[in-house]
Amino acid sequence: MRILMPLFFAATLFLSTQLLAQDTLIFKSNLGAGLITNREGKSLNFRYLIKSSADIPEAKRYFKKARFNNIVATVFAFPGGFIVGYPLGLSLSGQKLNTDLLMIGGGLILVSVPFNIWRNKNMRRGVDAYNRGVYRGD
Repeated sequence: MRILMPLFFAATLFLSTQLLAQDTLIFKSNLGAGLITNREGKSLNFRYLIKSSADIPEAKRYFKKARFNNIVATVFAFPGGFIVGYPLGLSLSGQKLNTDLLMIGGGLILVSVPFNIWRNKNMRRGVDAYNRGVYRGD
């Protein structure tokens, strides 16, 4: 009987921490690109984050802002990257470098940078709000 009581207590403590920790989100920043994962390391997309934070309005609001910032940054960054890469590729083949296209593409890329920064801030705030809400029981 003396051995069963501490064993039961340890098993209960272990199971309760595992159940609480399953909902925890983790924000990882990797060279400016933010990534949200669950405790097992599986990366989560914005659709899942917004759906799973339906009960926590603050986190849902931050995840929606982050998704919007991600869309805007993508709209500017991809064409900017293409417009920079195209004249560079042509110059490698021996043609004259078109600096006007380089400047236009660089400008588009620079416009996307603040949106990436705001996306990461909103993702971090959303993860913090989500984790606070999960542990408070909101």
